[in-house]
Amino acid sequence: MSCEKNFNSNSSRQSSSVVSAKVDTRPCPALVTSAAQPPNLSWTAPAKASTSARLSTEKARDKIRSAEKAHASESEIGSERVRLQYAQRRIDGVARSLDETVDLLDKRGYDSAPYRQFIIKSTGEITERILNPRILFGLIWDFIKDAWQTIKDNAPAVLIKVLIVLGFVVLFRVLFRLVWWTLRLSGAAKMSRLMRDMVDRLMKSVATICGFIGGLWFLGVDPTTLLAGLGVAGIIVGLALQDSLSNLAAGFFILSTRPYDVDDTVRAGGVLGTVKAMGLANTTVVTFDHRRLLVPNRKIWGEVIENRSAETIRRVEIEVRIAYSEDIDRAITILHDLLSKNERVLEKPEPPIFVSELDDSWVKIAVRPWVRNADWWPLLTELPRLVRIRFAEEGIEIPFPQTEITMRNKPGSVTTPSDGSAPAVD
Repeated sequence: MSCEKNFNSNSSRQSSSVVSAKVDTRPCPALVTSAAQPPNLSWTAPAKASTSARLSTEKARDKIRSAEKAHASESEIGSERVRLQYAQRRIDGVARSLDETVDLLDKRGYDSAPYRQFIIKSTGEITERILNPRILFGLIWDFIKDAWQTIKDNAPAVLIKVLIVLGFVVLFRVLFRLVWWTLRLSGAAKMSRLMRDMVDRLMKSVATICGFIGGLWFLGVDPTTLLAGLGVAGIIVGLALQDSLSNLAAGFFILSTRPYDVDDTVRAGGVLGTVKAMGLANTTVVTFDHRRLLVPNRKIWGEVIENRSAETIRRVEIEVRIAYSEDIDRAITILHDLLSKNERVLEKPEPPIFVSELDDSWVKIAVRPWVRNADWWPLLTELPRLVRIRFAEEGIEIPFPQTEITMRNKPGSVTTPSDGSAPAVD
């Protein structure tokens, strides 16, 4: 009997129990009396037998899982397990028979590497023999050839489908961009510049995802499974990246309440600077010494936000010191005159000037002029110099800290005069 007939007879046997399942594991008789040249074996029948057994195994496993999910009876599940064991034994028998046959080839001195590759590909059983470099590289080369053949056979159809999906992506991007620009030009999309910049950045990603799903739907692929998988993946990623999600939520709160906008000067999250951009996770702030900082949105939202650009006018606050010997009313009049001649100072509201503190060495006068927001920093840095110059012109003394020390001698102590005369006794 030839190998092919032997495996055909084995693959056609039927059994109702695991105990009665018999597989002929004897080596192929055709190899016992081998010729000088390697035998030209045709292993179509064993390949079909192992493939059929593998398909039966996968089918039985699927049925067992479905029955367990449906809470089927133990008898139904047991029968499927019996079929699974029978199919597994068929695979083991075929693999064992082929191994013994190839072992005979090794004993006769033939190159058995191609046959070992055939066994692994047919049965799917991976043993330590795959560590043989010839077998391993042979399997890799066969995989490359099969993949290349698949690409050549299916390349036109795959290329057309890819082009269709890419066309949908481009179409959705163009449509989204047209709709967005139409809303902006018509004034229907009234929003802050911060929100507008973020929508501009997100538009491309959203349009790409929608176009990809639309292309799959056009090709007949149900995107429901893909969306469900993305939902499950989103849950897993969300649990792993809780801090990032909190930044995302804080970003949406900031966009909805709009506590600041692009180019506003803010103090938030322990940072003082100008807002340049905002993303889903962080806000970009440039400090006055031109350092670019990325502040997490959750840190900004969880603390006090001070927007110094929200109002159109702002008050400059400085303190002026004069000596106790100077006329306070005259000093206040001079300060009013100084402010009235400065173009940056607003007439309304009227700038308050008053005595704020009586210190040890001077009288402190508070000066509070109102200016436009853009003039706040220039006047804050310029006004102390102007006050110093004007007080010098008017002869008003600006004191410096002084401490007077009074020395008193105890009775009976000796005092030495500075002129070198005899010491005096108190």
